[in-house]
Amino acid sequence: MNKTVFMSVLFLIVIGSLHVEAASQRKLNMSIEDAQRAISDEAMGSPFPADCKLLKMSSMKLEGVYYHIFITYLKTNQMWRSLVFDNRGRFMGYYETVEEPMDVDADAIVFSSVSDAGDASGFGAVSGTSLIEFDVNGPPDTADLDEDTYSFISSPGRDRPGDPAFRFVEVTQRLIDAVYYGRYQRIRDDFSDRAQEKLSAEQAEELFRNLREKFGRVRNLGDPELRGGNIAVFPVSFRKGILGLKVTLNEQDQIDELSLLPYQMAFPDLEQHKTMLTLPFGGRWRTLWGGGTEKTSRHFSDRNRQHALEFVIADRYGITHQKDGRWKADQYYAYGRPVLAPADGKVVQVVREVEDNKPGTENPFSRFGNMVVIEHATNEFSVIGHLMYDSITVNTGDVVKVRQQIALCGNSGDSLQPGIYYHLQDSPRLQNSRGYSPVFQSVLVWKRGRGTVEDLHEPVRGEYIEQHTLTPEE
Repeated sequence: MNKTVFMSVLFLIVIGSLHVEAASQRKLNMSIEDAQRAISDEAMGSPFPADCKLLKMSSMKLEGVYYHIFITYLKTNQMWRSLVFDNRGRFMGYYETVEEPMDVDADAIVFSSVSDAGDASGFGAVSGTSLIEFDVNGPPDTADLDEDTYSFISSPGRDRPGDPAFRFVEVTQRLIDAVYYGRYQRIRDDFSDRAQEKLSAEQAEELFRNLREKFGRVRNLGDPELRGGNIAVFPVSFRKGILGLKVTLNEQDQIDELSLLPYQMAFPDLEQHKTMLTLPFGGRWRTLWGGGTEKTSRHFSDRNRQHALEFVIADRYGITHQKDGRWKADQYYAYGRPVLAPADGKVVQVVREVEDNKPGTENPFSRFGNMVVIEHATNEFSVIGHLMYDSITVNTGDVVKVRQQIALCGNSGDSLQPGIYYHLQDSPRLQNSRGYSPVFQSVLVWKRGRGTVEDLHEPVRGEYIEQHTLTPEE
């Protein structure tokens, strides 16, 4: 096994996009009574309500271990909820207050259980403020690291004991910690005897240092794709590109082999989908994101969202809102416009009660926001998201026809402005599925004021398109 096989960045189980902002002096107020009530056995493992909105985050170090506190607001009961995690992303508990937490006293925090996150002495910063993406039913989903502040290294919220991917996450997380904090002597702790024979401690340090110099810091790790019982492949986003990471474990869950592959080699595209698709809107829209490359796809490193499309309505200059309406959702041209079923099918999932975002902000608890998932006869599944709060007109189990109105365009989920989100995948699961490159029928493509009809068209970022042939239902 050559060196390249082991140049597998494993400080990458930071998944997705924790967008780090400048440090803030605002921390939170947690009294001893609050902490004792919050960090209790009853609170362990509590699910996150979908109506939470993350407002800010604080991080602190206690007895050599970092804890991260996420301050949220629940509109349903008008309470402030603070969620506490250890440095591995494990949920420790929460507490609720009527007033907004402001200042924090580290000595006041009492935990009912001790985290085994390990020594974090190599970590300089003690506190900061960040935005972090959550999955609705799990701990932090993603993280993006910044040189000037602390990192929050998190296991995938979707992976739990019993999930086949969990064993890969556990092993990789320990290696990531060692690499990220510069504890290079710990890199090989989970290597099998065979792997240790192939790579000495000195070689491991040299390889991981060189890898970081060449590709930059890790930005995120996508969902693993399992290939047999002992092999998983992850899409890995670095600052200078995206690669595929192949991890092989032995029966003792030790790392037996690592390899880093070009992305397209690691994750070849699915064959062309069979569903005959139409655009999920009427009239002329602009493709904000789409095209299946790192530069044109906002979600390129996420396997099931790799070919996701986002559509907005824009004028010929690319402006998407009325004058002075940048911060008001209802001033955007797309907001409230009908959203249509792209093909015949059956509704298998609906989320309708996620509040619309203020333009320029994202909902950290729900990537898709209000959404409808439609199963087509080809066993392919359309995911239509970022829909308006309480605008969905279909229910789970409903049969829908192509171009039937199903909702209104909104600004929910990880949308920064009103628009329609769409992707087509190979299973009903929103996690661990694979996305197709969607091709639509009979599309009118506008370029420099002239329209050309294409029988089959794959939307690309920046172009203006509309459905050419319409059915009576629209």
